[in-house]
Amino acid sequence: MYFHFGYAYSSSFAYSQNTFKAIIKDGKTNEILVGATAQLINTQKGGTANENGYLEIQNIPNGTQQIKFSYLGYETKIDSFTFPMSDTCKLV
Repeated sequence: MYFHFGYAYSSSFAYSQNTFKAIIKDGKTNEILVGATAQLINTQKGGTANENGYLEIQNIPNGTQQIKFSYLGYETKIDSFTFPMSDTCKLV
């Protein structure tokens, strides 16, 4: 099974900290994956998808960061993102 991630971002230039926001869904069925997790690699920062599949990770430093996505029964996925992000995008 595959993850499908719809995500957006926001950033605060005053402190060069960014917020990663995502909706976590199954890539084939489009089912919301309540309880899916995302963690910024090599940190304690992360989030868990709520009943709407929404999760948020705050205070992400500028630069390229890796985020690990996981959910029971699914293959773990690690993706790289460069913050601040310039656009809202979709990842499958």
